[in-house]
Formats: sequence, C-alpha cells, structure tokens
Amino acid sequence: MKITQDTEVSELEIKKLYVPYKITETCPKCGKKLESQDYFSYPKLNSPEEVYFYCDDCNEELTRLIKINIIVTEVIVTEAKEEEATQKHEKCAAVGRVILNKYKEEQPNHDPEMWIEELIRGLEDYLHRRWNCQD
Repeated sequence: MKITQDTEVSELEIKKLYVPYKITETCPKCGKKLESQDYFSYPKLNSPEEVYFYCDDCNEELTRLIKINIIVTEVIVTEAKEEEATQKHEKCAAVGRVILNKYKEEQPNHDPEMWIEELIRGLEDYLHRRWNCQD
C-alpha cells in the first residue's frame, strides 16, 4: 500500500471539526492559562487556522495561527487483534442491550428516540471507562 499526502489547501466540507487536542496559551497581561474552544468552524487542511483565546480576568483577546494536517497510516490487522476487536464488539453489544433494556423498564412510556439517546450515552460512558475509546 502506498499513501501519498496532498499538500494543497483543501476544505473538509464540514461545519465543525472537533479536535482531540487542548490548545492553551498564557495571557500576556495577567499570566492566566487560557484554553481555546475544542473545534474549528468550516476548517481547511494545510492552511492557517485562527485559534481564539479570551481572558475573563482582564478582557484580553488573543489569536494564534495553527495548521491542521491529517495523518493517514496503514493498520496491519493480525488474527489476534481481529479476535480481540470482535470480543470487544460483542461485549459492547451486550452492554448496549443491558442499558437499553434497563432504560425501557425504567421509562416505558418514553419515545423510542429517547431510549436510543440513553443507549448512546451509556455506551459512550462504558467505552470511555472500559477501553478508553474515543468513538
């Protein structure tokens, strides 16, 4: 497999891109640690993006530039990893059934969409605690 990265500016065609990074800066006036929002609106790849910071203590506004890149790498799946992924999937599905059935019993008159939302929240919580998964 050969992966070639395009270095041209390109739009992602999404409204918001949430990033798994904490972008911090120090306020030049008071020294307070500032944290930017965790997403970019209508981002572009390989192009400068503004990161906005605001200090509540001294009303200081700051912007910095970053560049968003995406790294694509090949994943080699061995039989053992595939079996482990299948076991995790089966465990996750079983946990999902338990969460959904419990919620249906506790809230039998709720709209099925509410059950699905509760199932998703429960699964996300379980995955974060059990396997420290992001998705």
